[in-house]
Amino acid sequence: MNKIVAAEERLRIGVRVAPNASRDEIVGWMGSELKVKLQAPPEGGRANKALIAFLGKALGLSRKEVAIVAGEKSRHKILEFTSLTLEELEGRMGREDT
Repeated sequence: MNKIVAAEERLRIGVRVAPNASRDEIVGWMGSELKVKLQAPPEGGRANKALIAFLGKALGLSRKEVAIVAGEKSRHKILEFTSLTLEELEGRMGREDT
């Protein structure tokens, strides 16, 4: 299943989250999912908030431009970005094989 969907004025990608990591980092692409490690624990939605803040900062977007649209209680999430095209995402993340 392709987890990258580009449509007018929005981009959705699949993200695999690893909470309770030693540091926040973007590990890289695993197939069509972006793997992200976060220091935050999954309890109380803290990892979700940390994910939005971390990826927003890494991609140069505000928190309002990043949203979790599926998988709030799962390690596999679908994130939606507004104001970001697939080409911009590829450039900012260094992905060449979408």
